Amino acid sequence: MYPDVGPMSGGTTVEIFGEGLRNTTAVRFGCQPAVSFTVLNAQELLAVSPRLVTDVKIDATIGQNTTRTVGRFYYLPDSVLSSISPTSGPLSGGGTLTLTGHGLITTTSVRFGTVAVTPSSVLDDRITVTVPPAQTAGSVPVTVVTRSNSYGRSTFTYVGQPGITSVTPSSGSTAGGDPVLIVGTELASTQSVTVGGIAADFGVISNTRISAVTPPAAAPGPANVTVTTTGGTTTAPGAFVYT
Repeated sequence: MYPDVGPMSGGTTVEIFGEGLRNTTAVRFGCQPAVSFTVLNAQELLAVSPRLVTDVKIDATIGQNTTRTVGRFYYLPDSVLSSISPTSGPLSGGGTLTLTGHGLITTTSVRFGTVAVTPSSVLDDRITVTVPPAQTAGSVPVTVVTRSNSYGRSTFTYVGQPGITSVTPSSGSTAGGDPVLIVGTELASTQSVTVGGIAADFGVISNTRISAVTPPAAAPGPANVTVTTTGGTTTAPGAFVYT
């Protein structure tokens, strides 16, 4: 039979294979009757597991008096997905995503939207998987598929390549401390801002705007402004001039 595991909440459709099954009149999971069952032919039937809390043997009553044990079905805690990390990444994919929760040990695949990926590591409380690429930016549902057909769901956001349109004001003192407004695209997931290669304090205002404070510079002259997001890195050459 397949599968031989399912959630405690029941509802798992189990395929049972054997001989002489055409006259089956009842299917029980332990002492509980199946929610429903369908005889396909003499060698195969389908039964839907009831709600239960322990592993059980499955009995099929064939005809009026004959009861036969056809297998053992194991009830598992319903799969629960608590969190994923990171929650966003570039369109190119390729990063490692960690999913945490419980009841995940029978995970067979992780779906990013409609794209199914085989996990690289599976434990009861943790799964790791390589993020597949995507065609367009935006959020997709992340679904954990287990052998018991129970699902845990979260959301992963694909972030496009960032861009810088302008830096205002475009000049300031070598002592640093000048507030600047960086305008561009795909800036909501900004992780760092550097001016002249030196990290700057910053705050994300929106997907198109970042506020930053220039760090000190060793000498006057033009400095590159670089923004790094979960979608990638962009640099505006000489966008800020130290005077």
